[in-house]
Amino acid sequence: MANKRIQFFLLLTLLGSSALKAQQKEWKPWVLPEAGKLIAAADFSTDYRLHLGLEKKGLMLGLGGAIDQYRFQSYPVYLQARKTFVFRKVNGFVFSSLGYNMKSGTETVSNWSGWWLPSTKEVSYRGGAYAELGLGHAIRILKKQRLHVSVSWVMKSLEESYPSSIWNPVDQIPRTISNSVKYNLHRTALRVGWKF
Repeated sequence: MANKRIQFFLLLTLLGSSALKAQQKEWKPWVLPEAGKLIAAADFSTDYRLHLGLEKKGLMLGLGGAIDQYRFQSYPVYLQARKTFVFRKVNGFVFSSLGYNMKSGTETVSNWSGWWLPSTKEVSYRGGAYAELGLGHAIRILKKQRLHVSVSWVMKSLEESYPSSIWNPVDQIPRTISNSVKYNLHRTALRVGWKF
């Protein structure tokens, strides 16, 4: 009886490993770190990203995370899909990302009051949506499409809240109100990455 159990578990192990090998032949893992320059009306900035996923027949699906330093440093986390194609001997790809831009917490920032005196204020942040759409070129190095160069449109949103004082002329007492500003930041990104 014990021998039959051992044989059964050995058979399951062999079948499981062969199924895993067959699955690895279809879906291959990929890793793609990228560095980019973000260009917009307000500023030039950088971002650093890391993608992890699976690839099958030119379709690359994965998860990504980034450090986005444009205007407010934030941390987007997103799903990404890439599709490779060949056009006139050029290896290209199109891609899109959709996720959440994480920015939270409270910061103390410099503030100039209405009396032109320097002061500070507490600013709190909440994250928002993150989206991207772009295309690129995969350059062959060592017989594989290693170097990825891309251009894309990127949007991140977040909300900023801070208190401010206003003068109430009726009872002559200053009153504190809360201000909230929602930012939808649209940028063009130029990126270079290396696919493993």
